[in-house]
Amino acid sequence: MIRHKVVDGVGTVTVSRARLCFDDHRDFRTACESVLQHSGVTTVVVDMESVDYIDSAALGMMLIVKEKADAQKARVRIENCADSVHQILTIASFQKLFDITKRA
Repeated sequence: MIRHKVVDGVGTVTVSRARLCFDDHRDFRTACESVLQHSGVTTVVVDMESVDYIDSAALGMMLIVKEKADAQKARVRIENCADSVHQILTIASFQKLFDITKRA
């Protein structure tokens, strides 16, 4: 499941699935667009609370969100990454584009 909410200028997209891949593209895009439609959103947080695996399509989804957020002068953070997800993001050099945090 992919949920979204906006509170005090922070839009959060929470991914509650073990895998984020091509099949999730539509739901993820819809959630991110819904968050960015709120006026005053300065930060988009992608919360990977349950995700243990991402594929190349998920990397592409993150880049699209960043592009749309940049157009609105909002920043994007990727939070609660499992070690495996963090490793994939690091290999792809996403730490240069996003603030990324690991799961506690």
